Amino acid sequence: MKYIAFMVALVALAAAGAWAGAGGAWNTPPDCTPTEDGWQRYSWTGGPHASDDPPAFPSDDWQANVAGDPHGIGVEGAYFVSHGNAGNGDWFYLELVPGHDCPPPDTTTDEEPPPTTTDEEPPPTTTDEEPPPIPPEDLCPNLGGVQATVPIGYELVNGRCVKPDEPKAPTNAPPGTPIGDCVVQANRELLCGEQG
Repeated sequence: MKYIAFMVALVALAAAGAWAGAGGAWNTPPDCTPTEDGWQRYSWTGGPHASDDPPAFPSDDWQANVAGDPHGIGVEGAYFVSHGNAGNGDWFYLELVPGHDCPPPDTTTDEEPPPTTTDEEPPPTTTDEEPPPIPPEDLCPNLGGVQATVPIGYELVNGRCVKPDEPKAPTNAPPGTPIGDCVVQANRELLCGEQG
């Protein structure tokens, strides 16, 4: 009776260790065993082959018979093993069989992931506010204030609003020369009293 109780306790301890050692999941052996590259040898079963060229591979006349390279060839392809000087022998084919790694262990759990969406409505992407007004272009920068249109009695000449009867600066008048109620500027234009 003591032996049975001891075995039950031992099994319980082993199970608890497997459970705790796996972070709360049973520690099961993997379903996969990694393998290294290896060889598969085939024998020609298609009857006598009179040519020195190897028989075509693959075909139904080749039979897989040894997992490995028993003749120590080490190179993939067909080869002939002679039975002596009579010209008799056997054809074999050595095929490289790539090994494989095992996939990483499954770390999924039975727990449900937290929700990725909420019941909250997203913030609005637009506002009810009007954008600020774009200021009008000043057509007459030489006059005070902003003129969206050319004032009555003026005309637009070279980006300036001037009266048609305004005197023009003579080409030889030095800057600062008064002409009527205007003065010649350094850029050879007239600055009149009502503009300044």
